[in-house]
Amino acid sequence: MQLTQALSKKSTNILVRVVSMAGTGTTYNYVRKRTAPKVVHLRFDRKVGEKVLFAEQRKIRSLPEPFSVEPFVNIWKRRGK
Repeated sequence: MQLTQALSKKSTNILVRVVSMAGTGTTYNYVRKRTAPKVVHLRFDRKVGEKVLFAEQRKIRSLPEPFSVEPFVNIWKRRGK
């Protein structure tokens, strides 16, 4: 048995915690590809009442291989957002 066959394959998606840079402590979880750059984008912060910058704080866990981001994207498209 070769060594490469014995090693398990890394998952392609990871779950990360994203934190408000306004200092309100607002967080949410975000799924991204393992090879993608760290998440930084604008989202609505309820405590401030406007859009603020959110940045990735830490990795929460790896997601299993059959997991797909597509169902979540389709939910937002159906809501019209």
